[in-house]
Amino acid sequence: MKKSSFNEYIRFVRHLFVVALEHKAIADSPADDLKQSVGVGIHRPLARDFIAILNDHYATWREARAELNALPLGSATWKE
Repeated sequence: MKKSSFNEYIRFVRHLFVVALEHKAIADSPADDLKQSVGVGIHRPLARDFIAILNDHYATWREARAELNALPLGSATWKE
């Protein structure tokens, strides 16, 4: 997740709890201690990470991909 997206999420969560506080739905906001990200320590998975996971857990994924890619695109005609 990009740090800008993470920070937007933090702002949204804080605002959500402000609304809940204003309407007396909660007594204290658990979002008070949330910190915005400066981009340190955030890991964004890469394609090679995804391929490594597939290789470990779905050894035949390449064959399945080839089979799916060979199928025609389009919609089927439904008979009722």
